[in-house]
Amino acid sequence: MANQNFDIPIKEKNSQYTDHQWQAIHESGSNILVSASAGSGKTTVLAERVLTKVLSGVPIDSLLIVTFTEAAASEMKERIEKKIKERISLTVDEQERLQLQQQLLYLPQAYISTLHAFCKRMIDEFGYLLTINQQTKVLSNEAEKNLIFQSIWAEIEEELYTEDAFTQLARQYGNDSGDQALFELIKKIYYFSTAKPDPTEWLDSLNQWYDVANSTTFTNTPIYQQMIKPDARQKIQWILERFDNIMCDLNSAGEDYQKWVDNVEFSYDTIKAVEDSLEQDDYNHCVSLLMNQSKKSWPRIPKSKKDDLDSEFLSSIYSLRENITADIKQLTESYFFEEANYHLEIMRISRPIISELVRVTKLFKIKYEDYKNQRALIDFNDLEHNALELLKVDQVAHHFKHKLSEVMVDEYQDINSLQESILEGVSRTGDSKNRFMVGDMKQSIYGFRLAEPLLFLKKYQEYDKAPVSSEKLNKSNQKSEGKSIILAENFRSRFEVLNSVNRVFSQLMDDDIGEMSYDEKAHLIEGNRYYVPDDSYKTELSLIVSPTSSSNQTTNDDHPEDNSEDNSNEVLDADSRGLLTNLEKQPDITYMATKIKELIVTEFKVLDKRGEKKAISYRDIAVLVPTRSQNEAIESIFASFGIPVDIEHGDSYFKRSEVTIIVSLLEVIDNPYQDIPLVAVLKSPLYGISDQLLAEIRIKNPDSSFFEAVKTYQRIEGNPLITQFLDDISRWRLLAKQVSLVTFIESIYRETYFPEVVRNFQNGDERYHNVQALIKRAASFEEHGFKGLRAFITVISYLRKFDNDMKPVEKPEQDINSVKVMTIHGSKGLEFPIVFLAAIHKRFNFEDFRKPIILTNHNGLGIDYFDEKDYIKYPSIVKKTLINQQKRKELSEELRKLYVSMTRAREKLFMVGKVSENALNNFEAFHQTRDLLPTALRESAHSFLDWLGYIVPNDDITLTVIEEDDVVSNAINQALNLMHDGEEPDSREEAENRDTEEMKTVDNRSIPNDFTIEKFKDQLDNLYGVEYPNDEATKLAAYQSVSEIKQINVDPDYPDLEIAPFLESKKPRAIQFDKQSDLNLGSKKLSSIERGLLYHEIYRLWVEETKQMKTMDFALAFDSLRDGYQSVFESLTEPEVGTLYRFFITKIVPLISNDFSDIAVEKSFSMVLPVEAASERLKSNQTIDTSDDKIMVHGTIDCFIEFKNQIVLIDYKTDHIKSEIQLKERVDMYTVQLKNYKTALELAYKKPVTASYLAFIRANKVISVE
Repeated sequence: MANQNFDIPIKEKNSQYTDHQWQAIHESGSNILVSASAGSGKTTVLAERVLTKVLSGVPIDSLLIVTFTEAAASEMKERIEKKIKERISLTVDEQERLQLQQQLLYLPQAYISTLHAFCKRMIDEFGYLLTINQQTKVLSNEAEKNLIFQSIWAEIEEELYTEDAFTQLARQYGNDSGDQALFELIKKIYYFSTAKPDPTEWLDSLNQWYDVANSTTFTNTPIYQQMIKPDARQKIQWILERFDNIMCDLNSAGEDYQKWVDNVEFSYDTIKAVEDSLEQDDYNHCVSLLMNQSKKSWPRIPKSKKDDLDSEFLSSIYSLRENITADIKQLTESYFFEEANYHLEIMRISRPIISELVRVTKLFKIKYEDYKNQRALIDFNDLEHNALELLKVDQVAHHFKHKLSEVMVDEYQDINSLQESILEGVSRTGDSKNRFMVGDMKQSIYGFRLAEPLLFLKKYQEYDKAPVSSEKLNKSNQKSEGKSIILAENFRSRFEVLNSVNRVFSQLMDDDIGEMSYDEKAHLIEGNRYYVPDDSYKTELSLIVSPTSSSNQTTNDDHPEDNSEDNSNEVLDADSRGLLTNLEKQPDITYMATKIKELIVTEFKVLDKRGEKKAISYRDIAVLVPTRSQNEAIESIFASFGIPVDIEHGDSYFKRSEVTIIVSLLEVIDNPYQDIPLVAVLKSPLYGISDQLLAEIRIKNPDSSFFEAVKTYQRIEGNPLITQFLDDISRWRLLAKQVSLVTFIESIYRETYFPEVVRNFQNGDERYHNVQALIKRAASFEEHGFKGLRAFITVISYLRKFDNDMKPVEKPEQDINSVKVMTIHGSKGLEFPIVFLAAIHKRFNFEDFRKPIILTNHNGLGIDYFDEKDYIKYPSIVKKTLINQQKRKELSEELRKLYVSMTRAREKLFMVGKVSENALNNFEAFHQTRDLLPTALRESAHSFLDWLGYIVPNDDITLTVIEEDDVVSNAINQALNLMHDGEEPDSREEAENRDTEEMKTVDNRSIPNDFTIEKFKDQLDNLYGVEYPNDEATKLAAYQSVSEIKQINVDPDYPDLEIAPFLESKKPRAIQFDKQSDLNLGSKKLSSIERGLLYHEIYRLWVEETKQMKTMDFALAFDSLRDGYQSVFESLTEPEVGTLYRFFITKIVPLISNDFSDIAVEKSFSMVLPVEAASERLKSNQTIDTSDDKIMVHGTIDCFIEFKNQIVLIDYKTDHIKSEIQLKERVDMYTVQLKNYKTALELAYKKPVTASYLAFIRANKVISVE
């Protein structure tokens, strides 16, 4: 059925749509490709087109609308429903209203879904035509599929190991650990094949370059003519062009530089001869010239000419020549490392190996299909392949081509060739073409999912550009496969952001790198008229310079969706790290933190949804990262600056500490003779065994496995926790064999209360749900026919090893005022007022290029040949060529990732990275132009910075270069200023000091930008040439909190709290007090710090309530307290409240006799003490004279009871105490603290402190301290 032929309606004058959007909404009569640039409103256009179709009488269920994700499909349905309802409310035509209401009823059944879901509907409806089992289960879990793959591989090994071809293959690609590497290779080849319409045909094509039987010379082979020669020509031209530039510069400098001209000209002549030989296909002569080229030494400057010649100029010329020399070396190693006959021979002897790889992959494919058929299983690939097979049945193809009036595809740039075949199979051809495709080639960033953006590009280049007339938009009469419409207007971003994007990509993106030209048609055009041009919104590139850093520096992990950080000890067993260390290790993150804080403090303005200016908040900022490897550092450093963050953790479920503990327990139950998971379980909250006890266990039996050592220790010493552990393991090992996996894990949870335990930690709800999600995973595992604890552990091991993790439980969407941190892939489709593109120096992931085999989507497969007899590896020019070609494809995708990240910003874009001095010098030496950068330069990039460095600075992007030391000192200065301002107090001391009128800040001097302690001491040494005799004393600040004095450690009650600096009393009294303000934490889940604060607050309020009631009836006062301060108790459970009550009544009240004159609580003080009195470390150091030194000390005393002639001091502690040894260690640690409290009280009250007590609330112990 042909489409109705009608003209595009005249656009109304007050229409909200641009001419091109209007055209995209109404154009029909042919296939239509809409190239929708970032922020161009493509989703709105697509939804409006659907409404227009419906209003013209097209049934909603006759439209196929394919989206990339289920979430996008749901959003599309919601948009269409909203538009139809809006139209119903506005129309006065009763017939139209009835028609629209009818379409609303059909909407739930409309074909609006992912392609997988559409294929599933097709199979459900027509599967009987291919005898497809309608009761199949979809095998969606990759780990479970891998178990099947492993069993199939075991079959193949057993079946083929007697065959010489297979054993040779195993020797070629196996390793010391067996054939796992070969297994992974076969899986990868199979995975690539499944994205093709005809997997077998694609597998057969892998040998395409190795059929040289009919080639008499190497230069006649397809790979030489199609790939090697064109690429080598381009590289040679780039080398010659740069030699020309150098000689031009030297000639311009004068005759005195002639011998340097001669030096460069000698190298130029050699490469020019290579170019001539290449054009004549004299390959061996190219090899000879490059392999045997001589290099003249760089001339020295004669002494007689030192004053006449510019040494810096010559040094820069030398640096450029060395860069060219490196490129010549790379050219030689890629294409001209051996003579022609060598390459022909390697290709000839490699062909059988590749043929065997293909044969084994086909066998693997057949066995996997048999396995699924026998068990009524299908996977997502089967959905697509089965649908394609159904469309080969005329009845099915005719049904969809007749039923579907239009086939609409969103994100068309991300489909593969198999999916394209399915879409073609349901679409009409000839005069009735009915495809509508929307996408943006520049935003195709899913190559690792085998997306093929060239499908989009082919149509973009071949389709006619639909004409646009300002008077009337009408259909073109030209005959072609389709029409293309470009939506270039960007309604998201400011002029300043768009200018920077256009500038960058006009110089970086073309058909070679980026796979499409960034010409005038691709330029972004400002569409949002709310924005007023303002240079303060200009894009900024900030580079942190360090002699030890590098623009090519990489982190631990380079996979686009990986988070390699192991958080197995996160929160449950975390070690604190120093702020200064973090700032120094990650200066680029530190810089971002200071910049974000500056934006907040200065109230940088952005537009709200109504187009009105407002001060920026944290929720307006996003930090985009190439990978998740730095998430932990970002979270830590941002927290140091009081910046709240919402981090996209991604697929890291099995790395969460609470899940790691349970998995470790399952591993121990399955096999207790595994030391690492065993120790993890013993240390975990399940048993809480201390490091000291673990050491004692090992000492008792140092030579056996740790499980044997545990049993030995138990026989000799006995320990109730060890007894419990051994009893549990014995019972659970028996139970695991008797019940299902789900029942087994549920039983463990009931016995250990572990889900409830983790709920008490930070982010408790999320942890609880993560632990419970393991049961769902176990249920899915058993539903697919798998059984047993060991098999389940194998699945989890696979997920961990290959980073194919389960996603953590998703947190509910909340409008939290925090900075969003996410990957570039995760940000696609989103927008933010302010964007920081982080780690632009991070190296691209080229790991695949170092593997034995290079596998490509369209250009086959490349291998090196390994002679197993002589253990010699012979490099292959096919492999090197495919690596060069594939590298361009991956660089193209990285460039598109840069485009995606830059176009997320609405108003301001920051790009931040680290750079070495050498790299910075190379950038500065480059001849800046506005032209497209040379291909060879762009393809040499290893990071975003290697592109941006050659473009910036320019009129559209501001460059800021900062020394690493300056970043750190500025950050410290900012942190100190924030503390002075009291903006966001983080501790009890800070809150007290801010509220105390008698205490003030006395030192507001800023720290010089280049200040460091080490530099300052070096300057002193240089000036005076002497050593300060009390060097150790310089390590103690002149102002210390009592918690800092006790061995300069942090009070475990408040391990994350920082102390406000530079506080001093303004009256000459030795000690001053103030009242701490009430604490109200509400009903939220408490961190350990907040819980400690709350315990102290309850005891303070309890004493105050007792005093106000003028009674010694503490029980009565407690009841009154609970009635009057209900909000204080909301975050505590009844058992916790009971513990607090019993401890105070039984342990504290007995210390209060009837003749006391006052009970004081939570009193802050500051005082001046001799250094020796404050620091045991200095006191014990006989070489240090500190007799005249003083130190300012401050702190907060929890409680003291004043009698007529004496004082009793009490300090509460909320530590978790697990043993008597640990209790003794804590008492020793807090002794210095109590001594200083005692000194402060005695100075203030002129009375002796006759008793000092440490009150450990959770341990239910009160210890007297002498």
